[in-house]
Amino acid sequence: MEYSEEIVRSVESLPPYSPRSNYSGVLRHFGVSLADMVPRWEEGFRFFHPGAQFEDDLCKASGIIGVIAGTADLGASGRESVLTEFLSFGEKVKRMPAEIAVATGALDVAGGSYGLAVFVHESNPITGLTVEQLDGIFGAERTGGFDEIRWNPHVARDASEDIRVWGQLGLDDPWTDAPIQTYGFAQTGMTTFFERVVFRGGRKWNPNYREYVEAGSKQASPGAPTTKDMMAALAEDPYGIALAGLYHANGVDGVKALPLAPRGGDVYYVPDMGSFGRREYPLARNVYLVVDTGAEGEQAEGVREYLRYVLSRDGQRAILDQGVYFPLPEKIIREELAKLD
Repeated sequence: MEYSEEIVRSVESLPPYSPRSNYSGVLRHFGVSLADMVPRWEEGFRFFHPGAQFEDDLCKASGIIGVIAGTADLGASGRESVLTEFLSFGEKVKRMPAEIAVATGALDVAGGSYGLAVFVHESNPITGLTVEQLDGIFGAERTGGFDEIRWNPHVARDASEDIRVWGQLGLDDPWTDAPIQTYGFAQTGMTTFFERVVFRGGRKWNPNYREYVEAGSKQASPGAPTTKDMMAALAEDPYGIALAGLYHANGVDGVKALPLAPRGGDVYYVPDMGSFGRREYPLARNVYLVVDTGAEGEQAEGVREYLRYVLSRDGQRAILDQGVYFPLPEKIIREELAKLD
């Protein structure tokens, strides 16, 4: 991917990496390679810390598992942690992990922690949706949602906020009383992300939600309906709406992606390089390095030093050489660095 001049300038405006200490030791990664960003960051870190070494077990398992087991210092993950992982970490380590966002996921690359798009039939006159409306369409009445391991009743909502016919979104006949038919992923990292961002940790979906597995994935058992089938079905359903990656629509006629507005916002953003690079599009995703920020000692300081490098101009510039993810905007970088202090 060729990044825009705006994205390149935003990276060059970040503070350069300035070591606070000279680290010499072994740091251990567990999980996924983050589309080969892990070895790129390791090489860049060694430039400043020649005594640093790395032991990697990038077995494509959940990165947080290695940190829980004590066999890794950094859990590389292309998705958000789930409740059972938070619970396991809390039981073993006696505190919560820190999910340090280190990049924005891909725009339209399979397996690249791509952001979610919302598709409708091309004949649908709807011009955009808010995150609140997505909750009403895809979600259901709930009594709360999980914030890590804590149940939060303040995100409860009742059935009066359900959106079940297109007329509730202002559409006229023949759409007024037409039921909204929802399509999307079976339980996976994409649905976990959607539940966290849109349902605010809730887990209750519209009862008519039709589940599909990612085409070509390990979850696609013989005869299972896949995302390829989902997009074909949406192309024949004027009243349908689907969650998918942008690339799922490649070669599919009859569907269109909608602009989305963030929660509480009234500006709608199309899913493109600009809205992802600036993190304006509300369903762009993060990739993470999961760590125990409560740990102390020389090893723990080495982890913090490494993360400061990753979140510096030097570490984010390495993403431009990768061409899959997006560098983080400075505002998000400041928020992530604050988790280390």
